[in-house]
Amino acid sequence: MKGRLKSLCYILLIKKQTSFLVLASIYPSFMWLLLVQAYSPWWLENLVATPLIIVPLYFISPFIFYLSDSKKLFTGLFINLCIAISLNGNFFNSETSCIEGDRIFQFNMKYDESNLNLLAKFLIKQKYDFVALHEVSPIARKSLLYKLNPYYPYFISGINRQLSLETDQLILSSHALKNTKYQTYDGSSYLISMQWKLANELVEVMVLHPPSPRTERLWLKRNQTLYQLQRMIHQSIADRILIIGDLNISNHSARLKLITKNLISKHLNSWPNNSLIPQVFGYTIDQVWLSLPGSVCSKSIINTLDYSDHYAIETKISWSDKH
Repeated sequence: MKGRLKSLCYILLIKKQTSFLVLASIYPSFMWLLLVQAYSPWWLENLVATPLIIVPLYFISPFIFYLSDSKKLFTGLFINLCIAISLNGNFFNSETSCIEGDRIFQFNMKYDESNLNLLAKFLIKQKYDFVALHEVSPIARKSLLYKLNPYYPYFISGINRQLSLETDQLILSSHALKNTKYQTYDGSSYLISMQWKLANELVEVMVLHPPSPRTERLWLKRNQTLYQLQRMIHQSIADRILIIGDLNISNHSARLKLITKNLISKHLNSWPNNSLIPQVFGYTIDQVWLSLPGSVCSKSIINTLDYSDHYAIETKISWSDKH
């Protein structure tokens, strides 16, 4: 009888330890799912922009004290890391078949001026339907327009002299662009809208590069740009809407999900492009969103352009109902 009681206590102890291990593993995930809904303060929204915050949350979990030995501790850590990576795992090139489609190229150049020939030759060879470049310096803008205009006859320079605006964006297209509008805020413009005339479609395109939210002031500017985008989406009467940009906001953000709730996308970690940081630990901030009945056929990293802290991204979209 005494031996059976001892065995029962031992089983209960193991079950208790297992329960605490499970709680210590799952608790940080629930915490992140709760915190990621936060819109403010600015530092909290930035902090929880990636599910990888689950790992440090694990170490401040109240259940961590019950995992006294190293084996349980590292088991819990491994479980949390797996959960975090699975939630953040937008690091595989994705592709589905499309009968026809339009190819979009987007790239944050980080004001680079030393690789313009490489970029120009690449874009000439690929002959994309639409190109959106961000963080373009005045020298790079002038050089690229000179090199690429014969191949991309339609462009938006990112400069509006009537409004005394000079943005860091450059937009190139193989198809006609018209009705260009610069959305202004505080003497600057981070959002440019236009109509993109394809063979059988007229698409309302919004290209944006709001500030990176490194400070509260820049966070407010970024948010204002996103709300400009939201108003434009709601006010649009177009059947086709396409959004392209370095949005400087994670695809996990509750703020972004609200703005894009009726749009579709595929996500791919695009920042940071750093040899010391695997792409699996990155953020999806360079994004493409479009309205139904559109479809994202594929999204992939361009490894030949590897000189910025962002990955260059190619996205193929289709407006056809036949995918």
